[in-house]
Amino acid sequence: MPATVTGSRADISFVRLVLPYLPPVLLVVILSVAVGGSEEGAAMLLAAVFLPFLVGSVLARPVFGVILMIGNFLFVYSKWIPMHGWLTPNNALGFLLLVALLYGFYRERDLWFLKNPAFLIFLSITVLFTISTIRGKEFLPVIPTGRLYWEEQTDLEKLITRLAFFLFFIYFVRTKRQILSVILVILFMLYMAVPASFFMVFTGAGWGGYRARAGWLVHSAGNPNRLAFLCLFATAIIWHYVTAHPRAGVRWIAVPAMVGLVLATIASGSRSGFLNLLIMGGVLVWQGKGVRLRRAAIGAGVLLMTLFLAGQIIPERAITRATGAFVDAESDAGYRSTAKRLGTVVWGARILAQHPFLGVGIGNFLAHHQALDPGGYAGAAHNSYLQALTEGGILTFSAYLCLFTWCMMALLRLERGYLGGRYRGLDLLWLIRGLRANWVLFLSFSVFADVWLHILFYVMVGITVSLLRVHGIREQLLFHAVPVAPDYARISNRYTMRAAR
Repeated sequence: MPATVTGSRADISFVRLVLPYLPPVLLVVILSVAVGGSEEGAAMLLAAVFLPFLVGSVLARPVFGVILMIGNFLFVYSKWIPMHGWLTPNNALGFLLLVALLYGFYRERDLWFLKNPAFLIFLSITVLFTISTIRGKEFLPVIPTGRLYWEEQTDLEKLITRLAFFLFFIYFVRTKRQILSVILVILFMLYMAVPASFFMVFTGAGWGGYRARAGWLVHSAGNPNRLAFLCLFATAIIWHYVTAHPRAGVRWIAVPAMVGLVLATIASGSRSGFLNLLIMGGVLVWQGKGVRLRRAAIGAGVLLMTLFLAGQIIPERAITRATGAFVDAESDAGYRSTAKRLGTVVWGARILAQHPFLGVGIGNFLAHHQALDPGGYAGAAHNSYLQALTEGGILTFSAYLCLFTWCMMALLRLERGYLGGRYRGLDLLWLIRGLRANWVLFLSFSVFADVWLHILFYVMVGITVSLLRVHGIREQLLFHAVPVAPDYARISNRYTMRAAR
């Protein structure tokens, strides 16, 4: 077993984590405002001044580029940022990160990621979906709307860009400090969905006029079900941190944050969100190995504050829809939605029977659904398992199952290492348990939503790989590493494993 990376401090302050990333973020904000509020000539001049700083920041600290990509995936691109065809902010960041990756390989001579199981599975999923999509063009049905799905296909492009993002993530996020920085930034981004979602509810712009969503700010939370998923993801991570670090200052910040996230989950009116809220509670109790006074007090405080505020600010229709019976047509406001989803499963089974091995191609489920049921309701799968089976076939679905199994076993291996007395200097057991809880939630949410293309899925797998590397568990070198001079190890530790972290 490789030597464990030790010596990192148990508590890293917020300032130490965030301060290195503030100057580039401020540059991006200033540049966006300048481009949006200036004349074209002045905007181009300001862009010419600030863009080199941004480029230099990404090349000097590639993890900052990874964080920027996550923010671009979660948020809506600013209207002030010019985009011309393929020249989007994330494509530009991807080019810079590719340059940094090639330079890192030039210095290290190590393509370890080509032996990483998660990367190989993602690569195989991308290849299988590409084959099924090209093949699916031959039998793509003609639907009454006349929409040409092949020409408007974007899901395959998303899949390829997410594979590239995953590669950048596991290559550059390699220390404890970098992992915690990514987690902290993601939690901040996800929490921004709480005030945004309530703003839309109070202004009558919610889903159906009363269900919380945050599409105007957090693009990934534009759907109520996805808003619920993002909120529960953040809640599980915060819960495990605050119960593992019993400091009063942490609790004063974490408890209100969890209350706001749970409130947004209920305000979404998502029955899958409410069901998974109950599942999350059961998982957290089971992982706690018994009820402790501190854990019970924090849980009771979050529950009481949530119940009190829910009755005050959440629309009654949203609460009724989220907590009502699932099959009672008279009392369940979402009964028709449930019936439609059950019907979609039946039609999906027919599509799978016709194309069992490679499916109909990514993004083509809706077209085949409409062709089979032209007189009825035809919509998206709203079920990741069904979508993967019908669009990618049994082969792609099996690859996904292998990936889920590998991630869960990797986290279980790390947790057993902590329980066995290893990794004492790292203090990341709370993150490992929080990630395990979120994998359970993710697999449960997958029954109710199309989330296997969501960026958070790739982040979860990426964090799992990075945790293995931080704990000294990694693949053998694919090439022999070139000895690195001591001065280079000191100056360019962006591309080498820091023994002090």
